[in-house]
Amino acid sequence: MASVQEASRALEHLADLVPSVAHRLTSGRKDVSVSDLGENDRILVRPCEQIPIDGKVIEGSSSVNKAFLTGELRPVTKQVGDEVVAGAVNGEGALTFKVATGCNVIDIPLAWSCLPIRNFSFSSSWRFIHEHFYRCSCY
Repeated sequence: MASVQEASRALEHLADLVPSVAHRLTSGRKDVSVSDLGENDRILVRPCEQIPIDGKVIEGSSSVNKAFLTGELRPVTKQVGDEVVAGAVNGEGALTFKVATGCNVIDIPLAWSCLPIRNFSFSSSWRFIHEHFYRCSCY
């Protein structure tokens, strides 16, 4: 039961960590809600900002820190053609990426409501959430 409570608390914190606003590039830059983003929208992530939604880099190069998502200790270099993951922290360079086809934002309340009826560890919970609530073609 303790692991379920820990997973529930972790999901609450995860919802707070993922940005709710993105810099969409059209003819200029416009800040929009992540929920308003569509497939193939071009998104700008400046240095030290969090990546708001999954996508594929189309311009720029930077290191990206995914530690709170994956536990990786070192930032990973991302460049044109590489995939980026929502919630990761951009490093020193600006990145422009396209929102991945079929990407949805994690439905935290729905995922959270499913946890009490399951009895599994946090890592299993995380896999469950990604398999069922984070439908994205970039995985």
